[in-house]
Order: sequence, then C-alpha cells, then structure tokens
Amino acid sequence: MIYIKRQGLEIFASGKSPLILNFSSDLVSAEEIKDKEKLRVQIADFLNTNKLLKIQAVIVLAEELIFKSELAQKDKFLEELPFSPEKIVAKTYTDKNLVIAANGELFKILTEEIIKTGGQVSFVVPQTLLETPTIGVENFNKIIGNKKLLQSTNLLVTNDNNQRNNLIKPIILSLILIFLLGSGGAYYLRTKKNPAKDNINKSATQETEKAKPTIESTIAKTKAKKDIFFKILNGTGTAGDAKKVKDILTPLGYQNMETGNLEEQNAVNSTIIYSAASASYLPEITKSLQTLFELEPKSLSTDSASFDLQIITGK
Repeated sequence: MIYIKRQGLEIFASGKSPLILNFSSDLVSAEEIKDKEKLRVQIADFLNTNKLLKIQAVIVLAEELIFKSELAQKDKFLEELPFSPEKIVAKTYTDKNLVIAANGELFKILTEEIIKTGGQVSFVVPQTLLETPTIGVENFNKIIGNKKLLQSTNLLVTNDNNQRNNLIKPIILSLILIFLLGSGGAYYLRTKKNPAKDNINKSATQETEKAKPTIESTIAKTKAKKDIFFKILNGTGTAGDAKKVKDILTPLGYQNMETGNLEEQNAVNSTIIYSAASASYLPEITKSLQTLFELEPKSLSTDSASFDLQIITGK
C-alpha cells in the first residue's frame, strides 16, 4: 500500500516497517509538480534501491490532496479547481452525493514507474472514503482486505467524461513513446558516419541493445478490439451470467469471445484478467459492466496465456 501525501509518500507492507520517500521542494510544491523528469528519477531510484520490483500496489491519496464538493455544484467545482483540465482526475459518488477530484499527475508518474519495474497498480483511492482517520501498518490489512470498498472508490475507473480517469491508456502510450525514442536513438548511433566517434557509438549501441529486452517485455502492442480474444467464465453457477456479459460487450465491437463455466463455481469476486495488449480497454469494459458486477482487475504474469482477456463472474 502506497500512501501519497503532499510532500512525500510512505509504503506499507504487512509486518514490515514503512518505507518513506520525501519529495524535495524543488520537485513538488503545493501539489504541483515542478520538474517531472527529476521526480521520475527520484521515484525510480527509490523503487530500485528498496527492491520494490513487480509489486502489486494500492495507492491511497491523503486528505490534503483531495478536493470535494456536493453533486449539485459539480460543474462549477471542476471549473474552479487549481489545475489545468488534463491534470484533473475526478469521480462522482452518487450514493454519497459527492464529487471527488485530485491532481492526477503525481500518482500517474508513480504508476508509470511501477509498471516499468513489472509491477501493477490496481486501485487509487481517496483516504476520504476509506472510513479510517489514519493510514499505517496498524490498519494495512483492513484496507487491503476490503476489496469491495476499494473497487467502489477506485479513481482508476471513472464514471465521468473527457477521459479524466482513463490513466491506463496514457501510461501505456507513454511507455511506448519511451521505447520508440530509445529505439530511434539506437538507430541513429548505429548509422551515423563519424570515424572519430565509432567506438563511442558502438558502446552506446551495445548498451541500448542490452536494454531492449527489458523495455520490450514491459510493452506490448495494443490489439484491435476485433482481435482481442475473450474468455468469459461463469463463476457462480447462475445460468446466463456469461451470456449477459457477452451481450453487453458485443455492441462495443468485441467480436472474438468464448463463454463457459469455471470448474469450481464458487467465485466470490468478479475478476477481469488482462494482458498488456488489452489493458487500454479496461476502463471501457469495467464501466460497461458496472451495473452487473464490480470487476477486480488482475494483470497476466505471463505472455503464454491462451487469451488476451478473461472475465470471471462472481457473486
């Protein structure tokens, strides 16, 4: 669990002392990021130094990072936020008559760096809705164990327009851009004719080639909707559950779907298991199915699965 505050973050794990990273004032000030690249370096160094690789993370945003308003004032509230629209992450909680917003840049950068290490961020939730006044080791299990609450408060799944909360696709696109820039630089070094720099170019190219497998293992080309292979499994034994999912997804352009039953039909939670090639479709799918199920996202740990995306219906 990663607890982000105004000037730093704390990482909690069961039975372990918290790890603390303080942001320097020249990088982050008053919730605005002053130098994105230096902040990325600081976060990446922190993750690597503490061997926080391939982690499955829940991000909690501290009260001091959250802006909130009643639903009736929503439009005015969003217009008056002290951030440019592309930075805003907002979500409406109708049952609480509440709109919550935050500057998404900080946890987007953190999420990108976690993904680069092979990890995953499943939930980003505001402390306001966690029903606990403090965040720490003492209530770690309570927070992590309440999947229903995490799913219902998750800022990664939006019910607002303008793609404000659709962070997964931009993150993947930014990683692809990093890969393309790296590949372009390597090509330039390999092809530039400059005898005086031959040895330097050769060395730089070799280093780039060594790094390629790591980058390529993190990034996969997003498939077209019609090519995404779905498996939809009924995990409860309730007749027709899998077909309901298929009937909702078909009009959205998903064509390659197979329905069936889970061997042991006692699934408690509904889950969506996705590959890198299908990750950008998660927001659309979870939103379209939210009237039926609260889907818990899980990423594939291997590229050899027989599907691109699998949905298991739960109770």
